Amino acid sequence: MANARLSDLSKLTWNEESKDLGSIIAESKLPILVKMSDKNAPARKEGGGSVFDMHQPMVLYKEVPGIKVYVKNVLPENPEGTIQYREIGPTVAIPQQYQGWFRLLNDDDAPLTTVASIARIMPIRIFSSKPVEGYKFLRMCEMNGKRNRGSEELFQRTEVSPATLEVHSIHEEYVRYCTDRKSTPKRKLMRCLRCTLEGGTDVLLPFDTKGEFYMVEVRKSSAKSQQVDENAFVFSIFDLIKAGLSEGIYVRHLHGETPNKVCRFTGILKICALVEDRTVLALSLNDTNKLIELPVSVGPAFTTALITDTADNLIQMVQGFLKQKSENYIRQMKVRKEYNIKDTEDKEPVSK
Repeated sequence: MANARLSDLSKLTWNEESKDLGSIIAESKLPILVKMSDKNAPARKEGGGSVFDMHQPMVLYKEVPGIKVYVKNVLPENPEGTIQYREIGPTVAIPQQYQGWFRLLNDDDAPLTTVASIARIMPIRIFSSKPVEGYKFLRMCEMNGKRNRGSEELFQRTEVSPATLEVHSIHEEYVRYCTDRKSTPKRKLMRCLRCTLEGGTDVLLPFDTKGEFYMVEVRKSSAKSQQVDENAFVFSIFDLIKAGLSEGIYVRHLHGETPNKVCRFTGILKICALVEDRTVLALSLNDTNKLIELPVSVGPAFTTALITDTADNLIQMVQGFLKQKSENYIRQMKVRKEYNIKDTEDKEPVSK
């Protein structure tokens, strides 16, 4: 497939006229094949000396509207008894669609510390910031080996990693469980909070389980929810933007994927800028399925491929990959890279 794709690239016919990406998107229906004009052929340098060729053919797939928060990783220092923060590493871009949890650095921290305290509130969603003991659902199994007596759930006692959980109900009855998949099941009467992990797996958390639990979403009509300490909540980057996040504020990253590229990620981030950016998601065709975001409002000129069977076939070859990977890529936190593109100011493309 890759060799066929590279062979087809040489058969493409390109328009002679060059245009900026904004004009191309306004006049064309995405996805479309483009390449940078000959007079604008910068390259982005990567670690280890490799180079991403911005001049190679790319598929423009879809626009990515929204706000990006540019941050710097910082390290605390204590000169003369005062806490200051030193910026390290490259700038990181966090899109408003990022899936993860934050807290303002200077806020008091007041998570709930037991499952029983969560059960008294019965929120909609919680975030468990530390590994805790629990019981994950394995399968339905026959009761006492007799089909006519029905079936019951079998759980596995295990450590539940930090995760966002949807809270369902209080489970106060016998629980059938095993310590591993091959051990003999046991039954024990327990009071648990029944929750669901993001992947859809049910878990039981015993009332006496201790940990650090933050509120994500509570029931507004509940009187007990209104009594929850405001410092017991975590926030998405979108929540913080709506609340007035601004330059110079420090936040603590609690949960979510971090950039794959080396950026000396510390978990303490300084807000450098909020940019209402307009970018377009593109896929390289010379490299092996490399996704990249390009700024629409500024940047060099591109030329488009003529609509031919070859161009259509190339787009069809990568449609499945783009549909599968694009949404997750858009939500990712990425290291912002310099692409040596003239007049891009603070809106260089970003790549993970």
